[in-house]
Amino acid sequence: MRRSLLITTLALLLAACGGDAGDAAFASRWRTSPDRDWAGPEFWANRLQDWRVREGRLECVGGGPLRTVHLLTRRLGPGGGDFEAQVRLGSLGTAAAESAAGGAGFLIGAGRGLDYRAAALIHHSSGALAGIYAGIDAGGRLFFRDLESDAGHLAQGE
Repeated sequence: MRRSLLITTLALLLAACGGDAGDAAFASRWRTSPDRDWAGPEFWANRLQDWRVREGRLECVGGGPLRTVHLLTRRLGPGGGDFEAQVRLGSLGTAAAESAAGGAGFLIGAGRGLDYRAAALIHHSSGALAGIYAGIDAGGRLFFRDLESDAGHLAQGE
């Protein structure tokens, strides 16, 4: 059984990770969840029908650019501080998951200042408050992409 967490294009919204100082750390419960066509109550997935939980992992099964899953129960506040986020990534081994356009990572700073419900709708296109997409492409190369402009990649590994 594969223990990979994700496929093709995933971005977890880090603007929604963190919370008040008293909040406990968050960890998904996908490993112990039954198979279902829904990410779970703590998440908003864009597009809903493109995501499912199978064999203890969240999978993106829909095509299209930049599919996102947003954590709704945490949010970074203003000011300085530290936070940490981790994700385990893998491929389903399908042609779509292995395409050169595929990738996975984190969407950082998307929707800052917006209501969390509006911020959770961010995906697919660049624009104001869209954040930075930091991830790994299908070839295993690290990249940083500014989604607030059409400038594209800020940096990419070789």
